[in-house]
Amino acid sequence: MNIGFPSLRVDGSNPRHHLWCNNGTWWVHYTLHFGGRKRRVRRSLGTRAIDVAVRRRDDLLARLACEGEPVPERRPRRIAPAGPAPLDGLHILSLSTGPAPLFAGRRSGLEA
Repeated sequence: MNIGFPSLRVDGSNPRHHLWCNNGTWWVHYTLHFGGRKRRVRRSLGTRAIDVAVRRRDDLLARLACEGEPVPERRPRRIAPAGPAPLDGLHILSLSTGPAPLFAGRRSGLEA
């Protein structure tokens, strides 16, 4: 397993750098660099209070800068088989070139 270290660009005029609020919960985002590659990381800080989020972000980024973070190998992507997609559950009503029917099926209580 590789150890990644963050590459941080901090905007001193923005005290909320690397933070964003998602439905009231604060998150931190950063990029880890390892072995000539990089991985973007998003983590919940588990708080709704901005002052707590800032402290947790600062602690996390300081720890990462010193110790790094283990970066697990990604599983290989599963490649879809070639050919047309299966039509499970899809029913084609008409292949005619005329106008599509307004209702395809039987209406209860109404006779044609």
